[in-house]
Amino acid sequence: MNKRDFIAGAGAGALAAACAPALAADGPRTLNATATPAARRQARPVPLEGQQSRATWQHYLGHSFDVPGGTLRLVDVVKAQAESVGLEQFRLVFEAPHALALGDDTVHVLRHGTGQRLPLLLQAAGSGRWCAHFSLLA
Repeated sequence: MNKRDFIAGAGAGALAAACAPALAADGPRTLNATATPAARRQARPVPLEGQQSRATWQHYLGHSFDVPGGTLRLVDVVKAQAESVGLEQFRLVFEAPHALALGDDTVHVLRHGTGQRLPLLLQAAGSGRWCAHFSLLA
């Protein structure tokens, strides 16, 4: 058996068999839209870089993001009541466990535990809540 036959046949099968337990232990990579919040927290989140959508952010419900001076937790992803044609409009609602001295209507860099950094314009929404509004081309 030459190298090409090994790689195309037996080697690929052996590699897949060897990797299967590790991949299964790694847990789910993505979730469908009907997954429970607890299942979303246990899943590996989808990357925030590039195209951000309401569906992408729903994977981060319950996740914490570090900001200067503290932590924000994503508690809701709310679809706009009246979306315009060709636009996906939604808002993110974050909650701070304690009072944060964040500037209102200011861009803050949020850092997720995966190392992803994301600048967002946050607006105070009262009672320790902060919102970020999105209006994306669909």
